[in-house]
Amino acid sequence: MRAVLDGEEIHGQILTPAMSGDVSVFYVSALAPELLGKRVLSADRRFNISAAPLEKRSWQAGPLVIRVEDQSKDTWQNVELSLPSLREALAMGLRLAVVSKWYHLRTIYCLATLLPEAAPFHAISWEPVYAGTLVTRASWPKIPDGRRRVLREYENMLAERAEAG
Repeated sequence: MRAVLDGEEIHGQILTPAMSGDVSVFYVSALAPELLGKRVLSADRRFNISAAPLEKRSWQAGPLVIRVEDQSKDTWQNVELSLPSLREALAMGLRLAVVSKWYHLRTIYCLATLLPEAAPFHAISWEPVYAGTLVTRASWPKIPDGRRRVLREYENMLAERAEAG
């Protein structure tokens, strides 16, 4: 995501992962995620939202830190490569948030396994779009691309847990 604070408004654009349609925008701090509002992304994945309360909240909850890791080949490697930054955030007293597709529990499992001292941490999910269709917790069995991905993720999680013992 790229975002600019302009006065009391945030102008944002989702760069990756590709999203479309309705989104929920959260303020994530050391205290807890807080919904700022819901927006519909434009065709180029842009949104605007009021940020009037953010400065006051940052004084109460501490800084919001966003780091991006783009060298990993899979979820495990993503967490491994992020460990120095994650440990730095924990040392600053910040709480971590995992952001992933609603069915991608592996993200949560990886963080809990590789950085158990991070607990408790927040998990924020979003609903992906495959072949132009929003894949939700209710609709995934009826959408071939969604069904395939959800079942594959479930099978991968079972295999990883079996390997771990």
